[in-house]
Amino acid sequence: MHIKIYQINSERDPGRAKFMGLNSVKDIDPASYDEVFIGDVDCKNLEDVFTMLNTRGHPLHRGHSLSVSDVVLTENGAYFCDTIGFKDIDFDESKAHKPDGLLKIVYVEPNRPPFISEVCNDLKSLQRAVMGLIEPVYLGDGTILVGNEEAKLMGMEGNRRVGDSIIAGPFFIVGEDGDDFRSLTDEQTQRYMERFTEPEQISQREVQEDMGFTSRDDIDFSAPGLVNEVIDSLTPEQTAGLQFVEDTVNGLHAAMTGRTPEQVKAAEVLYILALSEQAKESGFVTKLAGCFTDGQTDEQLITEINAVFGTDLDPEDFSAIMNYANHQLVEVAKAQLGNVGGEPYWSWYGFQGRVEWCACFVSWCANECGYIDKGIIPKFAGCDTGVAWFKNKNQWLDGSATPDSGYIIFFDWPDENGVQDGSSDHVGIVEKVEGGRVYTIEGNSGDACERNSYPIGNYQILGYGTPNLF
Repeated sequence: MHIKIYQINSERDPGRAKFMGLNSVKDIDPASYDEVFIGDVDCKNLEDVFTMLNTRGHPLHRGHSLSVSDVVLTENGAYFCDTIGFKDIDFDESKAHKPDGLLKIVYVEPNRPPFISEVCNDLKSLQRAVMGLIEPVYLGDGTILVGNEEAKLMGMEGNRRVGDSIIAGPFFIVGEDGDDFRSLTDEQTQRYMERFTEPEQISQREVQEDMGFTSRDDIDFSAPGLVNEVIDSLTPEQTAGLQFVEDTVNGLHAAMTGRTPEQVKAAEVLYILALSEQAKESGFVTKLAGCFTDGQTDEQLITEINAVFGTDLDPEDFSAIMNYANHQLVEVAKAQLGNVGGEPYWSWYGFQGRVEWCACFVSWCANECGYIDKGIIPKFAGCDTGVAWFKNKNQWLDGSATPDSGYIIFFDWPDENGVQDGSSDHVGIVEKVEGGRVYTIEGNSGDACERNSYPIGNYQILGYGTPNLF
């Protein structure tokens, strides 16, 4: 779905129409609007667009979350985001304002066709576009591929093969202007739209091997003395560093007792990616744990973190990192919707013929993300095996809880007499929670990969596995 998004600039809003519904606005003036996004999104309708920009967002979106008074342009016309739903309107986009210095780029995401878009030529915007530190790769034809320097270390999905390397995570192509960037020419734009037009299927194992990592399957972890050999190969400084990280993480877990799994995960992310230097200071664990409160938004959390540690972290960047990690499994599962029979999943698992394949599907998706090799999600064909694994890891929530995207949902179906035996009969992946309902993607739902939804706390939900992604 190709869209443009426009939002009112308060400095050019004499009628104070920003955040006002259509009934309260006398005249919609396109000149008061800024263009804040142009590109293709994985949405089917305007409601999907609204949900996307108010949950996981988009790395190229330059504005605030989609709100009342915003205008969305699609191939079918212009639509005003009203207090309830969207209303079609007349909107002359040529009168709207576009920021100076925008770069015309070709943007490429894993598992999706490329699209033409724009990005501001400042470090913060460029980093947000690739969801981390930028790494330029000069292509030798007047263009530069800009990717995430740490994409593979962060476990991002394989995107495209370029030369002998695999590029992981989102990247974009931009023009080269000496030591700076410039917009692509029309010819360059067309060339790279054609070059990357077909998404590539790249497994997480291939990404790891491209980094020079050896597959876990090639290592005999039971070999005598292996652990001692690894430990002996470390310098005293490396040994002390690893011990410090382990002690800090363990301290965080203890200090965060009573907090949600998502908050514990957020504390680990903040420590590893943003506060490693501050962690050397006395009282770090207590200070970090003290930044978390019940019902806290990402913006409130990061505001508190900045106040306590004197940092300048961006709430939107933090949300993007957390959302990317949570949505990676979901995005893999979404790409399988419509499969019938489950043959790719049960045959991958090793079965010679069809079996009840819901758990094989979850395991297959986890493997595509590299989560099985990393010990984040187990490889399991029986639902009760999955339940036991998560419970043994203390990564389990009762079925009455409100889950997060990327959790593994287990069900206990009642028999013909309405009796439940406390064992799991079916498993799927939580896509999102919205409007009091849990939306899932499930394999072997009517022998197909299907979307389903259930009220939060539904009696058929046995519980949730809560993968620790960091």
